[in-house]
Amino acid sequence: MRLFWRKGFGDTSLEDLLKVMRLSKSSFYAAFKNKADVFRESMKHYCDLMLAEMGKKLLHAHSGRAFIEEVLSIALHEAREKRANGCLIINSAAEFGQRHSTFCRDVRESLALFERLFQQAVLRGQSEGDITSKTDAATLGTYLCSSLGGLRTMAKVGTPPEKIQAVIPNILKALE
Repeated sequence: MRLFWRKGFGDTSLEDLLKVMRLSKSSFYAAFKNKADVFRESMKHYCDLMLAEMGKKLLHAHSGRAFIEEVLSIALHEAREKRANGCLIINSAAEFGQRHSTFCRDVRESLALFERLFQQAVLRGQSEGDITSKTDAATLGTYLCSSLGGLRTMAKVGTPPEKIQAVIPNILKALE
């Protein structure tokens, strides 16, 4: 997963995978049909890990809005540490565009899960009075998901942390 996250599907060779997985070619093919299957499993694993981590943060957050603020700051921390890989799901969307229907379906399904998590945070924030009820929670969930993906992509390409930090309050204005 980390190898695909860092290099992408196209730049990850079978030899790279064999080395990282510590497998022989025959063991690899006994376990997987091909590199694409390993990639799809890696994306699923990434999605499961991130959703579990973010779900736990939402559960323990002081409020729905506090959760959103904390999650948006992930990109800021990545930019400060200069080790940002972006988001594997967003990276994959950019790598494939509409060229690989199976991967694109996987990306869309993964994004929908993250959008729903943000929607839950928005609904919570709306019930707590910290987030406007004038805007549909699902729409805000999609907006927040795309905003986080954009911020993490900016961090990945080396955007200075100050620029990312300056954008976050503008994203949060959509919640008012």
